[in-house]
Formats: sequence, C-alpha cells, structure tokens
Amino acid sequence: MLRCLRAAVLLALLALPGLVSAQTYDIKIKKDAKGDKGLVVKDESKESKVVIKGPDGKVLKEENEKEVENARFTEEILEKQGTKKPTRLRRAYEKARVTKDGKTTTLPYEGKTVVIEKKDGKYVFLVDDKELTGDDARELTKEFNDKKEDEKAFEDLVLPGKPVAVGDTWKVDVSELVKELAKDDPNSFDLAKATATGKLTKAYKKDGKQFGVIEIKIVLPVSTIGMGPQKMTMQPGANFTMTIVVDACIDGTSGSGTMKADFSMAGTGVVKAEGQEYKIIMDVRGTTQAVHEDLKK
Repeated sequence: MLRCLRAAVLLALLALPGLVSAQTYDIKIKKDAKGDKGLVVKDESKESKVVIKGPDGKVLKEENEKEVENARFTEEILEKQGTKKPTRLRRAYEKARVTKDGKTTTLPYEGKTVVIEKKDGKYVFLVDDKELTGDDARELTKEFNDKKEDEKAFEDLVLPGKPVAVGDTWKVDVSELVKELAKDDPNSFDLAKATATGKLTKAYKKDGKQFGVIEIKIVLPVSTIGMGPQKMTMQPGANFTMTIVVDACIDGTSGSGTMKADFSMAGTGVVKAEGQEYKIIMDVRGTTQAVHEDLKK
C-alpha cells in the first residue's frame, strides 16, 4: 500500500514540470538598429532639498527645487553603425515640456520634427533646417552630448548574462557599474559596502513574443561629491539608491516595454573653506518613467 502511495506521489510530481525543473529564460534586450521606429513617452520628476549650515550650526541657506519633464514623440533611427549610438535620427514631438517650481515651459520643438545628427564629435539639433542652440536645446544636449561616447549600455551591465528562472536573483558587478556611473571620480562610492542585484519576477507571452518583468536594486554608499576645493566629504549613512522595474520583451525581438526608475540621494556632507567646516544636508529624489512601443517600419 505504501509502495503504491509513493509511486502515485512520484507520478504526480513528474506531471508538474514547474516543480521539478523551472523554465529558464536567456534575457536579451533588443538593440537599436537603422530603420527602427517607435513611439516613446517619457516622464521625469525630481525634487531636491539642500540646507547649508555654518561652523556655528546656524542655517545659512536653504534651497528647495522641483522639476518635471514630459515628452512624447515618435523616433526613427536613420543612421547607426554597430553597437555605437545612432549618428542620425528623427523625432516628431507631440509633447515637450519642462515644469520647474510650478512654472511650465513649452519647449520650442513641441509639435515639430527634430533631426538629430552627429557632426564633428557633437550632436546638433535641427528644426526646419535651423539649428537649436542654448536654452532651446538644453534638454536635448543633456540627453545626447552630456554622455560619454564609450558609455556601455546600462542593460549590458545589469542583466544576468546567463539563463534564469522566474524568482531567480543575480548579483550585478558593482565595480563595473560604478565605472560607468562615476567615470570622472569612481572613488566617490564605497565599493566595499555597495550592493546591486537583479531579479526576474515574472515571465509571460504577449503577441507571440516573450516578455518579462525585471527588478534591479542598487545601493551605493557615497564617500565624496565633487572635486577640487569644493569637494565634499560625506558622513557615514549617505547613500545613492535606485530601484528599476522593467516590463519588456526579453527575447530580443522587440523594443516594446515600460520602465520605471526611482532614485534617491540623501546624506550630510562637510566642506572645508578657510579653515572652517560647513555642513551640507542633501535630500534628492526622483522618478523616471518611460514607455516604448515599436511601430511598423
């Protein structure tokens, strides 16, 4: 009787492959290619509070800022070589606005088409064959020209590099991550205490493609901020944290998906000037949300 019961249990377990051998997924995020076209919606918000205290502990200055950026556009990649960034692309903006401390500014290219092209090592931005410059191009300059040419793709740094099952976690190489986040001053973070992990929380099919939900958590203790005479030494407990949730195609066949990233940087730093110490208390936090939908070429 017991022998029959054991056999029945074994057969039942074998009939449930999820309990015996979980399905694994080799996560691949599609790379941009010439001819790709997509609808992009981006919403970013950032709040910051900075308090400066003098040597006697009295508050000398307090700053509070809130900034929100909203954009919606269709993008087409016109020229691209290998894994490098596109050298020419076209964006048709339906929405392009920045709100700072309650005041909304409509950017000059809302409702227009912008051709973004790399010339002599820098990107230029053309609307009706006229170049956008100065404040008119501030947000585009920040996106395209304020990044290093040899910057590695973020997803290449945080993905597992091997097949994983739903519920699996993996460690992200913190040293490589910091090299990209703080190229000018990689020693600004305490790598010995830094952590970065990834997790596949869900896998599902959509329109015949494999989708998945990936969660990345990063905690980087901050040692210093800035360089030279204005360099600020952070007191213990200062951390940069980020949580990223990506819900997207993970078989490399589509760029469609969503991403949400929440970040914060909080702590107290000390700056020395003329033999005296000044304390700077910082609390900066924000959220970036993006949606990308592939469009027919």
